Formats: sequence, structure tokens, C-alpha cells
Amino acid sequence: FLVALKWMVSRRGRDYLDSDDHASSTLAEDETAVNFVRATTPRSAGLFAGWLGLVVFYFGLEQGLIKLGASTGEALPLSFLPSPSSPSPLYSLGWGKVIAIAFSWIVGFASTFAEPALAALALKAEAMSSSFSRSSLLLSVSVGVGSGIAMGVARLLFQLNLFYILVFAYAIALVLTAFSKEEVVAVAWDSAGVTTGPVTVPLVVALGEVWSNKTPLLFA
Repeated sequence: FLVALKWMVSRRGRDYLDSDDHASSTLAEDETAVNFVRATTPRSAGLFAGWLGLVVFYFGLEQGLIKLGASTGEALPLSFLPSPSSPSPLYSLGWGKVIAIAFSWIVGFASTFAEPALAALALKAEAMSSSFSRSSLLLSVSVGVGSGIAMGVARLLFQLNLFYILVFAYAIALVLTAFSKEEVVAVAWDSAGVTTGPVTVPLVVALGEVWSNKTPLLFA
């Protein structure tokens, strides 16, 4: 928006695009856009745009994703657990657990796939190494996070021992690490960190908090 506004009220943008240096440039489209923003936008406007974007982003998280996670976490157990407000659940206990685990997997997959930090890591990894493609890295990490969240919900629903789950999962990760190339190992372990970003965490934490409060009804 700021770039477009400055484009309309100033000739600097037109002068930049008409310059000989730009006409003879062979930069990629994304590099051209970055150079254009640097040439036409003052630093103060960039700082303000960054601040405003963060404010709007976190307002959206507060009013959107966090409430979405809490509301879905509240509604889903009621579909198969009897309660005063819903004495006749829609599904049996067995099918309800399956639906809850599948839904948790979808939430984990979708939120991770939309994570900005993971997208940035995938682009960088693809540019630096031929071992990765952006789509394969996004899909593999999203599937992994979705599976982990589904396993966490299954642990709550079936009262599984967390110690054995962690030992089994880390044993697989360490074995794969021993037989993988160094560049693959570096990106693989770093991907676990970038998934804990501003999209995944609010949604998953809100969902998990509600589930933790609801699951005691299963064993009452």
C-alpha cells in the first residue's frame, strides 16, 4: 500500500523504472521488487508498515485462530461425549475418537503448511541445495507435525504413556539421522523449530488446552 501511494504522489518510482541501470538489469522478479521498495520507500515508512502489519496480524490471531482452536476444541468432544447440554451425542465413543484424531491431524497439517517461517526455510533450502524442493519440504514437515498432534490427542483419549511415545519417536529420528546426509540432517532438525510459529502455536495450544479439560470426562 505504501509503495503504491508513493508511486502515485511521487515521480521517484517512475524515474527508477526508467533508469538505464534498471532497464539493463537481469535481476529476478523478486529481487527487482525488493530494489524498487528500497529505492522508493523511506525507512520510517518501512518501520511503520512493519509495526502496523504486526498489530493487524496479532489482532487476527487473537480474534481468529485462538478462538477457532478453543471453539473447535469445545465442540468436538460434545459430538461423542454425553453432557447436560447434549445428552445424546452424534457419534459413538469409538467413532468420536477416530474423528477427533483425524481432525487434529488436519489442524496440524494445515496450520504448519501456512506457517510463514517454514515457507521461508523451504525457499532457502531449495535455493542452497539440490536435495530439497520447496513443496516436498513443506509437505513432509506438515505431515510430521500433523501426525505429532494426532498422536498427542490419541494419548489424551487412550491414556497412553508419554515416555514410551517420546522414546520411540526420538529413536526413529536418531536412526534416520545416522544414515542421512549432513545437509538433510541440518534442515530436518531445524524444521522442528520453525514450526512453532505465530500460526501453529495459538491454534494448537488453544485446541490442546480445551482437550485437556474435556478428556477427564472419558474416564469419570
